[in-house]
Amino acid sequence: DTDKAVEFYDQALVLDPSFALAFAGLSRVHQTRAGFGFSGIDEGFRLAREAAERARELDPGLADAHLALGLIAELHDWNWTAADASFQRALELAPGDARVVNAAAGLERVLGRVDRALELTGRAIALDPLSAPARRQAGLVYVIADRLDDAVASFKRALDLSPGSGLNHAFLAITELLR
Repeated sequence: DTDKAVEFYDQALVLDPSFALAFAGLSRVHQTRAGFGFSGIDEGFRLAREAAERARELDPGLADAHLALGLIAELHDWNWTAADASFQRALELAPGDARVVNAAAGLERVLGRVDRALELTGRAIALDPLSAPARRQAGLVYVIADRLDDAVASFKRALDLSPGSGLNHAFLAITELLR
């Protein structure tokens, strides 16, 4: 419930206006809302950018702030250079954070660097074997690599971990059709 998430982050920020991690989380919620059509795209990403930039101002060493800025650059701005710089900074700050590694893998996938994307998705899964997003990312990379059996297995594992995920169901169905 993204409306509730925004409400709770706003409450946290009333209690502590310098809580950088809450600003980074708020950014991710605005990205989700805009990306899935729960809010206007431009307005949602504007709010996401403001929150992420505030998080970075408050704590330049917060990987979540750089992660949020990288996702905005990738998903909204289509600025691969800025996205890569943000993801690389996040990786420097939090090399053991599966979410950061998975996001970097996503950009590598988008750019068609399949070997690097596979390496990073493998690392993200090793860091967090119960991450449905990392399993989904691996599936997407396997599709690009024309390893459809591996893709199906990854999407099925993602569904085991997150049975209600519409994206996992959709990607599995599409991959089965391709196969």
